[in-house]
Amino acid sequence: MRTTRGKRGNNYQPARPQLWKVLLLIVIAVVSYSSTLNGGYIWDDDRYVTDNRNLTSVDGLVRVWTQPLTSPQYYPLVFTTFWLERQAWGLNPFGYHLVNVLLHASVASLLYYLLLYLEVSGAWLAALVFAVHPVTVETTAWITERKNLLSGLFYMLSAILLLRFYGAGRRRARWLPDTHPLYYYTGFFLFVCALLSKTVTCTLPVALFIVLWWKRGRIALREVLSLAPFLAVGAGMGLLTAWLERTHVGAQGADWSLSLGDRFLLAGRDICFYTWKLLWPFNLSFNYEHWAVDAAIWWQYLYPLAVAFVLLLLWMFRGRIGRGPIAAALFFAVSLFPALGFFDVFPFRYSYVADHFQYLACIGPISLLTSAAVCYVSEYQQRRLRFYTVGAVLLICFLALNTWSLGHMYADAWTLWNDTLRNNPGSFLAHNNLGTILFKQGKEQEAKEHFAEAIRLCPAFENAHSNMGAVLTALGKFDEAIEQCNEELKINPRSPKAFLLRGIACTKLGNNEMAIKDYDRAAEINPESADVYYHRGVAYAKLGDNSHAVSDYDRAIKIDPGYAEAYYDRGTTYFMLGNYTQAISDYDRAIDINPKLSEAYSNRGLAYARTGNYKRAISDYDRAIETHSDNGSIYYNRAVAYVRLGQNSQAVEDLITAARLDCEDAKSSLRVMGISW
Repeated sequence: MRTTRGKRGNNYQPARPQLWKVLLLIVIAVVSYSSTLNGGYIWDDDRYVTDNRNLTSVDGLVRVWTQPLTSPQYYPLVFTTFWLERQAWGLNPFGYHLVNVLLHASVASLLYYLLLYLEVSGAWLAALVFAVHPVTVETTAWITERKNLLSGLFYMLSAILLLRFYGAGRRRARWLPDTHPLYYYTGFFLFVCALLSKTVTCTLPVALFIVLWWKRGRIALREVLSLAPFLAVGAGMGLLTAWLERTHVGAQGADWSLSLGDRFLLAGRDICFYTWKLLWPFNLSFNYEHWAVDAAIWWQYLYPLAVAFVLLLLWMFRGRIGRGPIAAALFFAVSLFPALGFFDVFPFRYSYVADHFQYLACIGPISLLTSAAVCYVSEYQQRRLRFYTVGAVLLICFLALNTWSLGHMYADAWTLWNDTLRNNPGSFLAHNNLGTILFKQGKEQEAKEHFAEAIRLCPAFENAHSNMGAVLTALGKFDEAIEQCNEELKINPRSPKAFLLRGIACTKLGNNEMAIKDYDRAAEINPESADVYYHRGVAYAKLGDNSHAVSDYDRAIKIDPGYAEAYYDRGTTYFMLGNYTQAISDYDRAIDINPKLSEAYSNRGLAYARTGNYKRAISDYDRAIETHSDNGSIYYNRAVAYVRLGQNSQAVEDLITAARLDCEDAKSSLRVMGISW
């Protein structure tokens, strides 16, 4: 990178950020990402937002900060923003997308300020390229990646203040002189905020060392000592994240069993991949090919050798071309380091690379290339300045249009995964998730085909086996479903989902004792699963063990207060125990949560009838018949209620209808009355 200081003397003070440039930068960024604003929720957004119970109460907000295992990762500031948005606009995705876009525009604006402070030529152009580059689309369009954006905001603010504290730039402050201690302490606080948003920002102190060396050619002992607390805190938070990735998120097993040599091969290939995507941002995919890393294949060594060769060349020629190029390359590699394969992260199960991994890292190459271009034009091509200006405008337009077009890919999960298959036909993750979408739509056969393809592409992909088991259960093929769950348990003996689904299949086959054993194992592995307790309660109820059934329904409801089916089945159990008042209360709650749960109206009608409230019973039977007009038993029960109220003509009509619907009780009653149907 080139600075603007050299040709104008050491007393040169670069211009302050111009407001119109900041505003134009924000407008261009927002327009470029306008295609994402009407997008919906996609992968992982359920765990982070829509199904995250921590976002629904003040107690949940406390858990976000005090109980790391209640969130997908310990990024409490991210979930705090989600909590605030959940209170402000509920689950309307527009608000979450708008905040993401504004955060990205803010990071780009801070980059403009930072590069200007460091006297990097073409600071505004570099920030603009960063703002509209397609590799940043995945971060900005994906609600879950609020992690990158929020941590990036705090990262940039912390970097600006700390570099002012070290006097790395030449700008004169208006209020506080450079090197004022307030910059240091505020910078440290913002660094902690960045870590609490995403711990990939732990690389900031190393990045600062690189910048200080680039600007001065040395790193003073004072700077090393003052950044030591940053290194310690960053390492601590990084270790916490690594531990959570292994024990809580699930980054352990065969997919992460790489040798140290394999990891170096992977790191070299990753760096080459990300560099190429920056230079040639085409065929970007949400999920890239999952490479087979093999030290026995000779050409895989070319990637780390190429990286080492380029770094060596930049180092050897730093005297002629300046320290900027090697500094930018080192910043790129250091910022990517947490995602290069030396640490196990869960996404490596599906691919070793992802566009959002290089969100901050891409700042280095972008700044270097734009600075080099601006310096070349200003020194050697002044006469053709207009031509190069037009070229720069066309470049920005091309990147912005590409970003705008790419944003449509994130319209919804169905669009995203189909586009992923278009770019990566071998994506077993895409097939699995398309199958999940189809299964939720009730298209079991189509879902089965996608799950089968996912298993064919990656037989060791455990989720596809359990999902196939769920489909087979829905199709009534319970023995085959159990076989699929067994396959998943061979891959992952501690899969709570496999135990749960195998238990459900056993329940369907009437083997409730075996089902309860599977539910026990699932509860042991994942004690926070409401589904496990609910289905175990169902199994206990089928065995006539109503006390255990109620206890499990209680636990399911405690974990998930919005579990309508748990209220319904607990109500049914109370009904069987003769506790009609409690049964009615549970049916009320089930209907409040899910008004379409027609069985709850029918059963509540029975409970009202048992308490002598026949008018309320008839009202509930009416609601049940609206959606189950082919159910003779409901007509029969309503007929009984009419008889109790002395409305015999209505009762006879319902008995005839029930008999025509093959209700034996209604037929018997009509025979006694001598009425044909």
